[in-house]
Amino acid sequence: MTLTDGRAHEIRHPDPALVLRGSVVIGVPTKDQPDEYGSFTTISLLRVRHIEYLDAKKGPDSHGGNGKKKPKS
Repeated sequence: MTLTDGRAHEIRHPDPALVLRGSVVIGVPTKDQPDEYGSFTTISLLRVRHIEYLDAKKGPDSHGGNGKKKPKS
């Protein structure tokens, strides 16, 4: 997620992101334990420039982000 001021936040799993009516709350991982969130930041949705989907193979799970396998079509 890239913001209008140029900052970017990588969200590799939906758990640390909470989308509300006018903002998104993002968990900030700790440096020692990247799977734990020690703080959070709140961002107005008006500040979001664009969202780019990350390659699922590079993320923490290989099923595309929600921990569930995609159904076969």
